[in-house]
Amino acid sequence: MTYFNRCSWLSLKRKGHLLIEAFKVQFLPKVKNVLATQERASIKDPNTGDSIQGYIDMVLEIEGYDKPVIFDLKTAARPYTEEQIELGAQLTLYAGMNGGKYNTDLVGYVVLCKNIEKIEDSKCKTCGHTKTGRHKTCDNIINGQRCEGEWLTKKIPKPNVQVLVKQKTQQEINDLFMDVGNILVAMKQEIVYKDISKCNNWFGSKCPYYDACHHNDTSGLKKR
Repeated sequence: MTYFNRCSWLSLKRKGHLLIEAFKVQFLPKVKNVLATQERASIKDPNTGDSIQGYIDMVLEIEGYDKPVIFDLKTAARPYTEEQIELGAQLTLYAGMNGGKYNTDLVGYVVLCKNIEKIEDSKCKTCGHTKTGRHKTCDNIINGQRCEGEWLTKKIPKPNVQVLVKQKTQQEINDLFMDVGNILVAMKQEIVYKDISKCNNWFGSKCPYYDACHHNDTSGLKKR
């Protein structure tokens, strides 16, 4: 087990360095101006007086957009879908919190994809020519003749940094605040809404409240 844990740690460390480098190469050159990082934001419900707080990862001016973008930085096994940014509540909340401050209705995800693709890179052992076709030996022409050297093939990791940007309307923000307000009222009345889609998929395992929800059995829970 110790050996396996060590291998997993080394793998994650290597991926981390690759993803940081990919962020620097693929995303950072698009950034024209950094307006904020790890900015604390909050908004108050006028009906209840309750405050909702959060931390916004980045507010950036980037190429291709005439307004700042409120970004959340993510790591994920695979690229995000348009549906995730369309329906996700977190970015809508951030737009409501600080959109007015930066005069923007644009939000986005920067996703570092942990499933890193590997591509083949083949070079001739003799002349160093890079393989571009399907030739079994080097097709580089030297002094009127093909080199015919042997290919040396390596697997090169190709990490992907995904950028998704979406405009959030005031109606979307208002609808979210209404939902959040209803949730806060329910919490004060000790009404808990169940998300049954997560019963057996709570960070890869069974939800700790499964027995309480399904069998009214709280014996495995600790009250804080």
